Amino acid sequence: MNDADRPSRTRFRFFRLFTTHAVNPFARLFVHWLPYFALISYRGRKTGKRYTIPVSYERQDDNVTVITKRARTWWHNFETPIEVELRLSGRMYTGKAEIQTDDAATLEFMTDFLARRPVDAKAYGLARN
Repeated sequence: MNDADRPSRTRFRFFRLFTTHAVNPFARLFVHWLPYFALISYRGRKTGKRYTIPVSYERQDDNVTVITKRARTWWHNFETPIEVELRLSGRMYTGKAEIQTDDAATLEFMTDFLARRPVDAKAYGLARN
């Protein structure tokens, strides 16, 4: 692909701004009602700004595991445990969140998670068997 075939940075900036200011607020109205999706709200560790983003999750008893790709950057806010609000199925929960970066534990969790929900494999760049 040559430079002429690539979308300009300006176009990407427009889509990012459009998504942030138009799509995301609309999606927040209903995404937490979808199966396996929730809204997590937290304060940025550097800015103190409040963020609310849609996430995929796995729930086992009172523990909720939020799942994201390492390429995303928002999860760095949880390098030290912080207070969060989680909206699941229309109900609001509060608690502490921390990250799990141990490769062996993550591999074990994701293997079990994708065995239960193989449709999510595509989101992580994996082929379904």
